[in-house]
Amino acid sequence: MPPSARLPELLAPAGSEQGLKAAVAAGADAVYLGGRRFGARKFASNFDLPDLARAVDYAHLRGVKVYVTVNTLIREDEIPDLAEYLVRLYEMGADAVLLQDLGAALLARSIVPELERHASTQMTIHNSQGVKWAGEAGFSRAVLAREVGLEQIKEMAREGGPGNVGLEVFVHGALCYSYSGQCLLSSAIGGRSGNRGMCAQPCRKPYILLSGQKDRYGRPAGLSARPLPEKFLLSTRDLCVYRHLKEIVRSPVVSLKVEGRMKSPEYVAIVTSIYRKALDGIARGDWSPSQEDEMELALAFNRSFTRGHLLGESDVTGREMSDNRGVVIGSVSSFDAGKSEAAVRLSGALVPERGDGLVFQSPGQEVGLVVQRAETREGLLRLKMKERVRPGARVYLTGSTALDRKAAQIIDSSPAGIPLDLQLTWQEGRPALQALLPGGERICVVASFLMEKARNQPLTRQQIESQLRRTGGTAFAVRDIEMEYGGDLFAPLGALNQLRRQLLEKAEEALLDRRRPVKDKVEKARARWQEMKPSLPAGVASSSCPGSPFDT
Repeated sequence: MPPSARLPELLAPAGSEQGLKAAVAAGADAVYLGGRRFGARKFASNFDLPDLARAVDYAHLRGVKVYVTVNTLIREDEIPDLAEYLVRLYEMGADAVLLQDLGAALLARSIVPELERHASTQMTIHNSQGVKWAGEAGFSRAVLAREVGLEQIKEMAREGGPGNVGLEVFVHGALCYSYSGQCLLSSAIGGRSGNRGMCAQPCRKPYILLSGQKDRYGRPAGLSARPLPEKFLLSTRDLCVYRHLKEIVRSPVVSLKVEGRMKSPEYVAIVTSIYRKALDGIARGDWSPSQEDEMELALAFNRSFTRGHLLGESDVTGREMSDNRGVVIGSVSSFDAGKSEAAVRLSGALVPERGDGLVFQSPGQEVGLVVQRAETREGLLRLKMKERVRPGARVYLTGSTALDRKAAQIIDSSPAGIPLDLQLTWQEGRPALQALLPGGERICVVASFLMEKARNQPLTRQQIESQLRRTGGTAFAVRDIEMEYGGDLFAPLGALNQLRRQLLEKAEEALLDRRRPVKDKVEKARARWQEMKPSLPAGVASSSCPGSPFDT
């Protein structure tokens, strides 16, 4: 790929604070997350308003964009809370909101027109006409339905119409059985609407296929069960286009989305880091798919993988299992009932270790095991079992402690800090510390204490530099320090530490202010909402919703 070619954004899920840190550390360009209301993943950990503001700041200081999901269908009595929520998101500097409800989209366009709007996949945009409509409606991006193929996407980009709407696609994670945004099964069966963020995932349940006739009124009659080898008849496999990233990168898509706000931070770390490494390799022109990376993607979580409709798969269902399948590592050779010991013949290089999760599967039987001890004798892996397993049973590795350790290393790693060049001078004996920020802005703090001539042991230049370089736990890294120091002054090291902290706090605020609207624009947004209220139906203009996040 030529160095000048555009690389699509890598967009990762952040269902919790740890998930956010995992996504950022693993190299995401942007994250999507939700608040406690109005998001399509109500049962993720999500963020209350103070946490959401901190999450936006955390990401922005590390160069990562934040898109907030506001993609449920909205009731009339929720409009006041939604309006205030949109203003708060705009105020804290969210980079975009994802929307499904047309009324919510109009409300956002009316009161916070400068806040970018992305059309959620729940809108089921699947053709050129849909993309054209999104542009005319003021959306800057359309998250396409998962049923759309890559050739269709190229056509959409050619014929999408005004507004230069960016096209976003899912590249990894769970798929829906129904058309994106159109499933009513959870609502019909259990009263938990997916379009209100409460999908109970009935597609992952076991079902029996019945066949029969119709009576004179068209009702089913004479039904009987049809014998089938599988029972999860509606369950879909997981999307994984890792091997085909080059083809997708060459397409008109602007963002590659990883599904998984309900997944663990470890999952987010592993999957995001692998796609980051692949995209960077494609940009350099030296990438090819890695079997090791594919194995780790499968170990992180899979219901068996599919290329999806995106790359032309016609059947994406996986009816044998609806949960994590892990990776096949071998089969049971024999079982010693006296020792309660299974002998497993391994089929590859993966060898389970203490703490790993295994599943033994044979027709009519599924047995789980957390490995406590494993030893190899006579070429077979010996495992102590609490339950008898059948010879021939396939053995799956479903949880890997080695992968968990790798994920923890990714999460604990620190992305390269924002480089700061410091200059230390003295103003009437008081240290004055300046920083040059990216973009050329200078900030300065002057100490409240004096550095006086030392009586015994003056501070050395190295001691001063050492204190000023301590940026651990922040988003910064000190690059150069300039000072004209005669070597004869003294101040408590704690005082220098406080001076450094004050400078870094001021630097944080200066950088974050660049990403937030000025106060006057926020007040104008609130004024626009107040002007709209009289035109709303009676009873809508004031909220009476219990549990409103804006009651306090």
